Amino acid sequence: ASVPSTGDSYFRFRNNANTTDREPSGADGTSIPTNQTSAFTAVQDGNTKAFKVAGAVTGYRYVFKVDAAISNIAIFEIQGTNVRTVSTVAKTTPAATVYPGQDVLITATLSGAFDAGQAAFLRYTTDGWATSSVIKMSGAGTSYTATIPGSDNKPSTANQYYVFTSGDVTSIATADADLFTINANNNGGSNYTYTPAAGWTTAATGNWGTAGTWVANAVPPTGASMGAVSIGHAVTLNQSAIANSVNLSAATPANLTLAAGQTLSIAAGGAITRSSTAIITANAT
Repeated sequence: ASVPSTGDSYFRFRNNANTTDREPSGADGTSIPTNQTSAFTAVQDGNTKAFKVAGAVTGYRYVFKVDAAISNIAIFEIQGTNVRTVSTVAKTTPAATVYPGQDVLITATLSGAFDAGQAAFLRYTTDGWATSSVIKMSGAGTSYTATIPGSDNKPSTANQYYVFTSGDVTSIATADADLFTINANNNGGSNYTYTPAAGWTTAATGNWGTAGTWVANAVPPTGASMGAVSIGHAVTLNQSAIANSVNLSAATPANLTLAAGQTLSIAAGGAITRSSTAIITANAT
């Protein structure tokens, strides 16, 4: 919505489902602040009082969002007339397979640069939307990015995600994500998805903390599980690691040396297994 002239603007809501007007439960002229991090909830049935947007500016665009019962209200002030959409969403790093514990960079491309008052957010889930997380994206122009942390990239566990625009607020609670959405790109309702591999596998002899040692061609995480680790080379654990399990194969030589000061942690129920020719040298824990 836009306003015909600068100044306070008054309004009520009409619930078309039951033709009931909705007014503030407080005083007539109760102001609903714009671009807030939580919904306005002081609402009741009635048609004798009005809400207010204080100091509305002509030439700005005001986006009103309500739930079905008009019990929760959010208003976003866009300092211009351009309400942007999300043109594309892509998993940009890593471009191919995601390995457990890796950070994943998501990039969104907008239909145009934001007018002030708008922002982009990434929402993702690791459990089919039983729970989810919302991250404010950073960027400029038409390109914005956010990172799904490695701790949420678990072995063989699907991650679903999408990007939405909202007001330029510091954060959005997951319970308010739908209400606060202005425009979204959720892959036509299917959401975007990727599934991390079951674990990490060596590609060459070398240090654990060297990218080229692994098929992933990346440095493994130290604070998140690597899942099922398969070692078929001579590897030195020169950084601490967490794994669900570690297997040393019969490849020649499949050896693991634990450098002093480093820790290899195995998840409960997991184990380190090895072939009869594999050697483990422990100078660490």
